[in-house]
Amino acid sequence: MTDCPLPTAFAPAERSTKSQLLADARLFQTSAASEVLDAMPSPVLVLNDCRQLVHANRSLWLYLDRSGADQALGLRPGELFDCVHARKTPGGCGTTEFCRECGAVGAILSSIRGLAATRECNMLREAGGEVTALDLLVHAEPFASLGRPLTIFTIHDVSHAKRRRYLERIFFHDIINSAGNATGLVELLHEQAEGGQRHELGLLLRTLTHLVDEIQSQKTLLAAESQELVARPVRVRSDELLEALAEQYAHLPRAEGRTIVVNHDSEALALVTDPALLGRVLGNMIKNALEATPAGGSVRAWCRAEDGRVRFFVHNQGCIPRPIQRQIFRRSFSSKGQDRGLGTFSMLMLAQNHLGGTVRFTSTEAEGTVFLVDLPRVLDKP
Repeated sequence: MTDCPLPTAFAPAERSTKSQLLADARLFQTSAASEVLDAMPSPVLVLNDCRQLVHANRSLWLYLDRSGADQALGLRPGELFDCVHARKTPGGCGTTEFCRECGAVGAILSSIRGLAATRECNMLREAGGEVTALDLLVHAEPFASLGRPLTIFTIHDVSHAKRRRYLERIFFHDIINSAGNATGLVELLHEQAEGGQRHELGLLLRTLTHLVDEIQSQKTLLAAESQELVARPVRVRSDELLEALAEQYAHLPRAEGRTIVVNHDSEALALVTDPALLGRVLGNMIKNALEATPAGGSVRAWCRAEDGRVRFFVHNQGCIPRPIQRQIFRRSFSSKGQDRGLGTFSMLMLAQNHLGGTVRFTSTEAEGTVFLVDLPRVLDKP
């Protein structure tokens, strides 16, 4: 290492000697590990115990739009990526007070101690006089197979996904507020209207209410897929929930000429669950059943206590063809055309991942199709 100690506000500033860097680099030049790393699609750096680059795969140079490692040997990740803090101190990357919050430095230090780590790294870069932002998911893994304490440092750029999620949050916030305000205004006008105008405003109100519900459904699904959704269990009565859903979905365009019936022998059960998420699951079951029901037909729903759990059922007389049955819960599969196919997948994901339950179905020519969601009586809080 360098003889003269350098000041640091976080990670050690000392660096390996030039001869040690070259010796570490030669370990990979003569090793099959180099070919393995080059076959990987993600950028990979090999770092020594001073957090310095001794080898990198082909994907890194493509990502950085550089031809190779001519001047890169011995650089630390922040220096290689032009982090705005990497050259503020003599010790370089990892030695400023800002580096205390850097996920990349934290992961590498963990690896040097012998523990693999995955962290998020949010970096500001400055290159060519321009500042840009990078959002990275990094993984640091100890690697000692070649006789030296090294770290395999893998980078996955999640900037696009983070930016998209941020824009989605803004979009849903603004569109839900706008649609909610419009719904409230139409509701006020509907209460004051008379005659034919009242009927027309009633139709508009139901359409806007359905629009808000669809937007909320998409927001819930995206939050679930990004693992940001948190269930909020409260006490719920099964009969009240089913009656409310039957009333809500009876006004959908797809329900015209069809009826939604809650069976008279459906059990009135108390359970502790998230009513909004359960409503999404049951609502998708009802909507799918309505689409499979011809004009003049009916969709039936009921609830039973079985085996110490609560089961909700939704039935229609249609039969799902066997090829479709085998793909029913696939994320992007739909028998209704392109850009569909999230309904049954969202039912499964919400029920299993967030409500502690399961979703399944039966479908035959003789008995029709029944979807059921099986839930615990009490949902444990996460």
